[in-house]
Amino acid sequence: ERLAYIMEDASPRLLLADATGIDVLKSSSVPVVLLQDAFEQASAYSEENLLPAEIGLNSRHLAYVIYTSGSTGNPKGVMN
Repeated sequence: ERLAYIMEDASPRLLLADATGIDVLKSSSVPVVLLQDAFEQASAYSEENLLPAEIGLNSRHLAYVIYTSGSTGNPKGVMN
């Protein structure tokens, strides 16, 4: 129920996840990338660090959202 609330509230375009609880996440329509798979595939990518501006990113682009425990009601998202 908590994950369903967070998914609806955050409206993610992509999820990075480990294998724990993956069945719940796969039931969503959002693409899920398993971290284990991403680490294996990462060796095929360049190790060069690009400047954010080179790929069109600036300080207004959201990197991720962390959710609180929700002890006072629904979890609250903190945008980073």
